[in-house]
Amino acid sequence: MRIYLLLVLLLLATLTTFSQSTIWLSSITATEQDGHVLLQWEEDPNVTYYIIEKANDVGSWSFLTYIYTENYFLDTLTSLGNTYEYKIFKNLSNFTNYRPHALIHTGFEVPKITHRGQLLLLVDETHADDLSFEINRWIADATGDGWTVRQINIDPSLSVKEVKHFIQQAYFSEPGLDALFLLGHIPVPYSGEIAPDGHSNHFGAWPADVYYAEMNAV
Repeated sequence: MRIYLLLVLLLLATLTTFSQSTIWLSSITATEQDGHVLLQWEEDPNVTYYIIEKANDVGSWSFLTYIYTENYFLDTLTSLGNTYEYKIFKNLSNFTNYRPHALIHTGFEVPKITHRGQLLLLVDETHADDLSFEINRWIADATGDGWTVRQINIDPSLSVKEVKHFIQQAYFSEPGLDALFLLGHIPVPYSGEIAPDGHSNHFGAWPADVYYAEMNAV
């Protein structure tokens, strides 16, 4: 059995000879038209687009269109009450390994989710007091989104195994714990013997917070 580990990733990109207005999609909106999803974005007459879609947060991505020249798309396969995730890519020959894109998640007349499950929030105790307002705001937001939140403050000097012990205690004492959120400098587990980016100078163990989400392993 596993619990979900929620992480926030910050991706940094460096642009060289292209302006932001040329590369990035902006101002994407979704509106309902006759029960279907209508996507619209800022027009760029110099490029074509391709669009992929995934329904109800499950399954794999599927192509909707590849060479597309308009700045809008009406998805006639959608229906009210469901959610849909779209990625809209620009076809730019200058970008071969990475294609600029934007993502939107939308739906209309979707039933409200009142309970997503229980979430364990681990907070670096050295910041718990100073950030109490922000942490309580985050908890309120998560509660409003359907989570039941339990907070545990963690000493950042603890070992990885000691931190996992707190998580396992909560997991086995409170049936229904579904998610884990790490806030602050929670001790970082490392695992593996890899160099996924191809650079041999840091071949070895890499951060593996997923260790905290595995409840049956040691």
